[in-house]
Amino acid sequence: MMIFRLLLSLLLLQSQTAFAQNKIWVRAYDTSLQGFQVFLQSSSRLSYAEFQVRYSRKQAQNFRLKDKLISAQKLYLDGKQQKAMKFFNQITKESYSADWSEEDRRIITYAFLRSAQIQEDKTQAFLILARTFYGSAISKETYSDFDLFPPPLMSQLEKVQETNLLLSPDWGLIFPNHEILLINGQRIDKESKRKFLPVSYRVTALSSSHKLWSKKIHLSKLVLKPVQTEKLTSGFCEKIELIPELKKQKRFQLFSVPKCKASEKLLLGKETLKQDPTEQEMKQNLELSHPFHFGQEDLKPSEEEPDTEGKWSHLPTWLLVGAGIVALSLLVSLGGNKKESEEDFVY
Repeated sequence: MMIFRLLLSLLLLQSQTAFAQNKIWVRAYDTSLQGFQVFLQSSSRLSYAEFQVRYSRKQAQNFRLKDKLISAQKLYLDGKQQKAMKFFNQITKESYSADWSEEDRRIITYAFLRSAQIQEDKTQAFLILARTFYGSAISKETYSDFDLFPPPLMSQLEKVQETNLLLSPDWGLIFPNHEILLINGQRIDKESKRKFLPVSYRVTALSSSHKLWSKKIHLSKLVLKPVQTEKLTSGFCEKIELIPELKKQKRFQLFSVPKCKASEKLLLGKETLKQDPTEQEMKQNLELSHPFHFGQEDLKPSEEEPDTEGKWSHLPTWLLVGAGIVALSLLVSLGGNKKESEEDFVY
């Protein structure tokens, strides 16, 4: 009986773990990215941005680049170079059609270089395309298939790559709301100072708080202004929720640590309130009043609201107002320290 209970407990634990891993977490736009990442790492949860990366890689598999490369290589090794070009062209034609994996990027670069070798009248053009697609200088250190090509061709490639016309975009400024960046499918650190040729690339920016942005675009156009996309959540404070297209799917869960402020006017008592605050005023005056919010359930404030009637109602109005002014002054003078402590909590 004990063994049966133990096995049942293990089965339930595995089921709960699998269910948790199937959830995809979306970050409320006003929640810190650092706090969100700590939450994900604490139990290997999957973010919406990482989910999109995996989905894009899966979509790229539909192009079956590896099968086309095998067909091209067989013809090339049989001495049928012109027939092989048909398959190499099929590969290079799709170079900006998807967010490629590392293996697919290697295949596409290989197809460009082999095309440069076969079509001698277009060698220069294909070498430029290979360098452009790869994103950085192709060398023995950076490209594993470098030695598969004749030295004269690779020497010519090195000369093509000798240029000072390079840009080093500030990706953080361009995509302030997106944490993952793919250039021709290659994942790039947003803090990277890597230099790129001023040509067209397939650029994809992914976020756990904002919608995906993906486009083939010339780099010189991309650096002109920040890219903004629609938020994945709506509302604020306790009313934050996923947009309808995500909310209707149970696998998407909301992670939110709203920075809400309780109305400072309540400290002066209800007698000083001429009218109920508007929604905009509440949004501006709300103060952090509850702990981490995991999922979409509402958590009550950790402290009860002050009693503005009850046991203080017998005191004279002038005394209440005076005490309120003193309290408000203390609140203003101590506000900076309180804010710092709250930010430490959030992060």
